[in-house]
Amino acid sequence: MKRFTWFLFVGLVALMMTSMTSRAQTNFYDELQSYADSTLESLAKPVVEAFSTCVGGGLYHTAGTHSGLGFDLGARAMLVMIPSGKSATFDSADVKLIGVPVIQASIGVPVIGLDVMGRGFAIKIEDQTLSLFGIGVKKNFSSYIPIPAFPNVSAMIVYHKFKGGDVLSASTLSFDVMVSKKFFIIEPYGGFGFDYTSMKFSYTYEDSIQGQAISVPIDKTFKANTARFTLGFNLSPVPFIKIFADYNFGKFPAATAGLAVSFR
Repeated sequence: MKRFTWFLFVGLVALMMTSMTSRAQTNFYDELQSYADSTLESLAKPVVEAFSTCVGGGLYHTAGTHSGLGFDLGARAMLVMIPSGKSATFDSADVKLIGVPVIQASIGVPVIGLDVMGRGFAIKIEDQTLSLFGIGVKKNFSSYIPIPAFPNVSAMIVYHKFKGGDVLSASTLSFDVMVSKKFFIIEPYGGFGFDYTSMKFSYTYEDSIQGQAISVPIDKTFKANTARFTLGFNLSPVPFIKIFADYNFGKFPAATAGLAVSFR
């Protein structure tokens, strides 16, 4: 499990194990259960919040939608920056960045101003698999605004499911509203979003006290709500190619960069 340090939760687990090991005494099992109930939530919360911000990033690079059967296909990476002093969990594990790369695709359906999107990734580390899958829809409301040359205005909803080996699973529901306006080859965009995440930790802590093996099952679910304000732009240096980057302002700042082939 040490190989997961760079990703999300080893800071939490490492900090927990250090603290729990120091509690070796006759009622060790009861102490551990009490510790898990009273302290795990405060340690887990920043992990869940940072994960939520990361997964909710990079959902769009324009407020525009495709015509029927138009599509967008590309890759992007979301990076959450962990400022020093923001979280004892991450500080103890010396985690400064959390990154998630995804392949993302969207297609216009035969309903004016509506896109369906999907994205995800999967990677195997030793005998454990990290995977993320998301699906969502985006609706353009510009046609309802009778103002010439008005910017694109859209809203979207996206659901993600994450699996981190046998230890961690999570689901995130994101709601976003966004606006963009194209000027020649550059298109600035901005948006505001909410992410609702539920994350479950399931593992067994094992230790030996005076030669006696002790196993303590940990099975806890934590929830977090995060908000993001996004500013970014995309460039189209040649037809059908989009290069984009944005920055999310929130409790944990995040940045996204990507490249896509887009036919509208």
